[in-house]
Amino acid sequence: MLEIGEAASDFDLGTSTGGRLSLADLRGRFGVIVFYPKNNTPG
Repeated sequence: MLEIGEAASDFDLGTSTGGRLSLADLRGRFGVIVFYPKNNTPG
């Protein structure tokens, strides 16, 4: 788990428009990344 102020590891993922996005693409900008459990599962 990350501590406050600790840098996250770079990642690469698909976007809803078919593109790709990496954490490096957001460097120097503000952003919010939300993680949620699989749909229709408890939690």
